[in-house]
Amino acid sequence: AMSRARLGLYVFARVGIFANCYELTPAFKQLLKHPTELHIYPDERCPTNRKTGDLPPAAKVIKDMPEMSKFVYDFYYKVIERLMKEQDEVDKRKEAAVTAAHRFQTPKEAKTLDAPIEEDPEKKKKNLEETLAQPSWQ
Repeated sequence: AMSRARLGLYVFARVGIFANCYELTPAFKQLLKHPTELHIYPDERCPTNRKTGDLPPAAKVIKDMPEMSKFVYDFYYKVIERLMKEQDEVDKRKEAAVTAAHRFQTPKEAKTLDAPIEEDPEKKKKNLEETLAQPSWQ
């Protein structure tokens, strides 16, 4: 499997099998001039502030495809967990804001916030009487 990274190329293959293949010899001679293990920096973001020759402190070395697969799964799981926690915090802040808004609401504001409001019983009775007094064909 081959993939282009933003700053390079990485290849997952069984070197012992393909390096001796006559058709692939030129390509593998070039590839084997470089390290055969993938070094990644999962905590580094693009663009980075470091200089080209400087290495970040925590390199993750990937030796084979199963290890890469596990890394991707674990990394994805951590990202999803972080996003879910962030969303929970946002939801809690929204809920707190709505609760605070309900404490200081006027009846008009309560309708816009979908909050139950206490209506004057006399006003309710008057509205009911007006509704019943109107003919049903109107």
